[in-house]
Amino acid sequence: MSLKKTVLAVAAAAAVLMLPALSQAQEYGVIEVDPYIGQSGSFGWTWYPEYPAQPEANSWRLTTGAQSQWILFEMQDRNYAGDNFENITLNGVRLPWDEYIRGVGDKFDMGPHVRHAEGRVKLLLAANSAYTIEFTATPCRQGCEYGGSGNYQFTPLAAVPEPQTYALMLTGVAALLARRKLQRAPRD
Repeated sequence: MSLKKTVLAVAAAAAVLMLPALSQAQEYGVIEVDPYIGQSGSFGWTWYPEYPAQPEANSWRLTTGAQSQWILFEMQDRNYAGDNFENITLNGVRLPWDEYIRGVGDKFDMGPHVRHAEGRVKLLLAANSAYTIEFTATPCRQGCEYGGSGNYQFTPLAAVPEPQTYALMLTGVAALLARRKLQRAPRD
């Protein structure tokens, strides 16, 4: 095989191997999270007053394995008071917060009435499934035209036993009860 054909074959193989990495790199704003380990970090958003109907959304992707998982998702605004992120979706469906404190104030407000937004929601993620959580931020009323930032945290909670586990536990309890009944039975 000539040198030219060898170089072309190696280049083609490298391109095929790099396709997943290239497609992943183009997904701006998507954060991959392992629901069994959890993750925390910061996020930012932009909002342009020229396009008020098109705020930029950030998202997290969670993929479960063979076991279902409870997870606690929390967000806290860390920029200017008055920013809010009430609109949150799970796979495109609006999701209500379990607890939500609305942000109050403007960019330069100070004092006891100022409050940063924060929310938390507990989610049950089914086994062998993929989930996308997105939020759309609403900037404070005055002076916050171009975006903000905040912190997020995913905390794994107790794993959910599979139906086979419950069946095995019930079989064991039934066997113990049967044995106890046999031991109590009068012997002739």
